[in-house]
Amino acid sequence: TIYVYYGNPQATSLSNGANTFIFFDDFTQYPEGSNINGQGGWVQQSYSSNSQAIIQTFNGKKHLKLYAYQYANNVKHPLNIPNSVRVVSSAYYYSGNQAFSIYLFDGSTYTTYYEPGNSYYWMMESGATHYDLCKFLGITKYCLCQNFMESPSGHYYKLEFLWLGSSLVGYSYQNGALFASCSAFDTSFSTRPYLTLTNWEWSGAGSASTYFVSYVFVSSYTSPEPKTSISSSEN
Repeated sequence: TIYVYYGNPQATSLSNGANTFIFFDDFTQYPEGSNINGQGGWVQQSYSSNSQAIIQTFNGKKHLKLYAYQYANNVKHPLNIPNSVRVVSSAYYYSGNQAFSIYLFDGSTYTTYYEPGNSYYWMMESGATHYDLCKFLGITKYCLCQNFMESPSGHYYKLEFLWLGSSLVGYSYQNGALFASCSAFDTSFSTRPYLTLTNWEWSGAGSASTYFVSYVFVSSYTSPEPKTSISSSEN
């Protein structure tokens, strides 16, 4: 039993994502208007030189603004990811005919349109109105599961990607409520050395799409996860 004293107006928060998770970034520590490339271990790699990955205040908080001018716009971070993790990222779908994805990949293999290869990924395909749980072997894509759900702009979406042994599960939450899910089994990889956040613009040259990423974290995962419950107050 853990007893917690709460409601003290003098108490200050000791919340610290970096000390809690395997990896955590909420993009608040970077200068406003700066490019994420080269900061905090992040590297931007994109199909178009016009694509952007910059820090911008949105809804009163600093976000990572991913602006894909044409095809894939990636920000990758080195992270030796074992097959027993949960990866979670929240992003606001702002505009465009686009997709937002979490990739676990090898760090160097890209398709013609700069999709991360040799990877697993969980993708919210906004323009095509569906969710994809897929893998790339080299640069060849294999879709393991699809869920056809429309994801309109103007909302925050939280993507949750679970990788536990041969089990792959993707969840999407819209404004905090479970929106879509997909699951599959695969044993192509046992670890991936990079975490990548990707947004896409499918319409080709001259078109663009934008997501505002609020945070991303990676945590250890076991199944079933421990549960907590809160009892009534005691004096």
